[in-house]
Amino acid sequence: MRFPRIYEEDGCCTAAVCDLCGGEIYQGQAYYRINGRTVCRDCLADYAESYFADCLCGEEAAPW
Repeated sequence: MRFPRIYEEDGCCTAAVCDLCGGEIYQGQAYYRINGRTVCRDCLADYAESYFADCLCGEEAAPW
């Protein structure tokens, strides 16, 4: 699937949008495609923590 590129006023080209924070990912920036979702580098830790939340064990584990 191809998405139209959005050019900003300063000439930057938006390549994708992070599904977690909604931030723009510009052409040439690295990002992750995980299970069909676009995740920027800044959100990767938050995504991983939420993805593996049900695997958390020990005293700090939430009681759900």
